[in-house]
Amino acid sequence: MFMWKMIRNTAFTAVAVVLTALGLRWHGLVAQAPLVLNAQAVALASQNAETSPDFPLKISFNAPQVHLGQTETVTVATLPGAQLDVVTQYPDGSTNNTGTFQLAAGASGRLSFNVTIADFHNLGLVRISAVATISSKTTQAIDQFQVTPWQLPGGGQPSDYQFPLAP
Repeated sequence: MFMWKMIRNTAFTAVAVVLTALGLRWHGLVAQAPLVLNAQAVALASQNAETSPDFPLKISFNAPQVHLGQTETVTVATLPGAQLDVVTQYPDGSTNNTGTFQLAAGASGRLSFNVTIADFHNLGLVRISAVATISSKTTQAIDQFQVTPWQLPGGGQPSDYQFPLAP
């Protein structure tokens, strides 16, 4: 009886070790894979994306740079009624956030939304990608804004922590 339990426990341990090794290998492959932003298998934007004059698409910001915890207002302008696929990519590469959505542009063709970055891991460039579609026409745009840490006026660093995360 004792020998059977020892064999069973050894086999269970070996299976657990093998499955853990496979899981770690899979995670390593996924973590190294290039991140492709997509919605329904359509690439949303590229650096050299251009819009045509008859189907404009423009992304604009309140400010090109915000401090950690501040809210950036993003405005996407296109033709009225266009279907918009918007992806907000944080500096850590994540896209699963409230700035990633699909929505139709209103009667004015403008859509505004807010992005607030409150995590120190996401200091850097926040990339906004948009694809607009009407009938069979599609156009795309990409732009970015910067999230910076708080600093004292004049660029000096405080001697102790004296500023809030969210002003």
